[in-house]
Amino acid sequence: MLPTNVPHSMIEQLSSSIGEAVQAAKQLDPTIAYHVITAAKQAFSQSHRSVLNVAALLFLILSIFILFTLPKKVIAIDE
Repeated sequence: MLPTNVPHSMIEQLSSSIGEAVQAAKQLDPTIAYHVITAAKQAFSQSHRSVLNVAALLFLILSIFILFTLPKKVIAIDE
């Protein structure tokens, strides 16, 4: 959540990526810049957490699929 006193001309730049938010924050008042960088870090962390949760769910589904599709016993055939 961006602070309410951020100039409207910078909102698009601030919300596109964490790197651009940090670069744009350098042009702002230090107090506002601190809040902008904190908001960017929080947004990045939340997005990263969501991606990791999806990856963990997919890994769990894959593990269960492999568990049920592999044969129960492996029989060695002597030649």
